[in-house]
Amino acid sequence: MITVYGAARTADTVETYLSGLAVPFEQLSIVLKDKPARGSYREKFQCFAFAPELLRGEVLLTLHHEVRREFASVGGGSLRLWTDRSGLRFEANIRGSREMVAEALRCRGVSVSFRASEESWDWHYDMPIRTVINVAHLAEISLVSSPAYLTTYSCRGW
Repeated sequence: MITVYGAARTADTVETYLSGLAVPFEQLSIVLKDKPARGSYREKFQCFAFAPELLRGEVLLTLHHEVRREFASVGGGSLRLWTDRSGLRFEANIRGSREMVAEALRCRGVSVSFRASEESWDWHYDMPIRTVINVAHLAEISLVSSPAYLTTYSCRGW
């Protein structure tokens, strides 16, 4: 569950603080579907797949991977990212319309938009497993209703 630390409200906007786990390390995702060449597979991130300098770049926190629904950013100082042995973690001061923040707080988890620089595939199981070893680019983390990793933290309310 994403931890929510109170909310400041005005007539049109709500501001609140969230923290959570965006990507768990060494845990399998739900079944993912990709291009016909790969078909269905599961994915996991190797421990510390995100280099520290990657987490200081221009990374956004969005709602449902929609950049126009941005809540926070590393560059703007409202989003902080770091890794520990559990995975990629975040803290954010988010601000938006009452409706947008309420929708975000109903989300069940977190998803990431990234590009891998190194990965491996294991075809020895009923379903292929993709292991992300190194991430080359992290564009965003997003609050979503259907996360790929069920162990990401999710919003529950104010």
